[in-house]
Amino acid sequence: MLQEPRTIRNYQKIADTLVELWERGYRRDELRCMLTAIWRLFARTIGWNPTSFIAWKKR
Repeated sequence: MLQEPRTIRNYQKIADTLVELWERGYRRDELRCMLTAIWRLFARTIGWNPTSFIAWKKR
């Protein structure tokens, strides 16, 4: 559950932006690509390896 105000604002901004891009005509594959790039940038910013999460999720 998201509880930190800054985290909530960032999450909401990403969600709002994805909705806006969808309404502009971008489709699922394009949005997935953008979200993956955002995810990787965030992970790099905090020094976390996103592939470790993906490997854990596939178990």
